[in-house]
Amino acid sequence: MATERRLGRGEGGPDVVFLDANVLYSACCRDLLVEADLAGLCACRWSGGILEEVGRALRRARPDLPEAALQRSFTLLSAACPDALTVRRPGRLPVRPVLPDSGDHHVVAAAYASGATTLLTFNLRHFPARSLRGLRLMVLTPDDWFIRLAMARPEELKALVERCRRRLQRPPLSRSRHLEAMRAAGLPQLATLLDS
Repeated sequence: MATERRLGRGEGGPDVVFLDANVLYSACCRDLLVEADLAGLCACRWSGGILEEVGRALRRARPDLPEAALQRSFTLLSAACPDALTVRRPGRLPVRPVLPDSGDHHVVAAAYASGATTLLTFNLRHFPARSLRGLRLMVLTPDDWFIRLAMARPEELKALVERCRRRLQRPPLSRSRHLEAMRAAGLPQLATLLDS
């Protein structure tokens, strides 16, 4: 029970995690989280607004990427996590958080509406805990979330990481190269833990 609380698990279900755009942008991190969802270790959520942000960022970074390839990625995401756009709490936030960047308000509103217990982002400073009081929403980096998962369910985490690695074909990655990719993707603690 204590482990379930640490993971932010809801009543009778896995941790509902809302993914900020920067988390979905990172292919390595995104793949691991989707695999965790498929394994029943979490329930990934995002919003249409988040997908729009990811699309804009990818178009800026990769102007050579065909629009069809981008749309195919979003289609695959939707197929892997068909409940990702679920809204469990329609209506307004019970409190309006004061955020460093008011442009991030839609992220908090969508996370709350999705019923998420955890908001995963690489920009912790954009979502200070004091601003989210009353929303029952914890903010973690994906790296910190994976470390918590590793402490609670180590064998399942190792298995899902290996499934992700084996699925990579273009190019295939050795275990050590996959750990390097995880470090580059903002998951250094997880890579170090798996390397020990």
